[in-house]
Amino acid sequence: MKVLKNIAHPFIVLICFFGILISGEGFGGFYLMYILMALASGYTYSILAWLGVACFLLGYSVFRLSKWNSLFYLSGSIFQVLSLLVFFLNSKTNYNIGTFYELVPLTVMIVFTIITACSIIYNLNNVLKTRSYS
Repeated sequence: MKVLKNIAHPFIVLICFFGILISGEGFGGFYLMYILMALASGYTYSILAWLGVACFLLGYSVFRLSKWNSLFYLSGSIFQVLSLLVFFLNSKTNYNIGTFYELVPLTVMIVFTIITACSIIYNLNNVLKTRSYS
């Protein structure tokens, strides 16, 4: 569980989330660039991404010593996964589908998926433990 705790650290999850490489037809880049550009227009994937970041930061700074921090981390991970799903599934022209065909972006996406799965498992375990003691 110690290894899972280290892998599921909120800053590791956030760094992996922002570091996801997107390969588009015209240009590519880090997912951070995409969500920053889309925030001004109010795209759903960008709002979900920033809600996830806010959950991680609230859980880490405000509720760090509380039993609720795992709930915030779990919510943050779910918002980030939803953001990526909305980003890739709403593209009617499959503009960013190259992300899944090129080696480096696909590898980064797999690493993010593994780290996020570890975060969800670890924090869900903590939420269920704290709920059973309440």
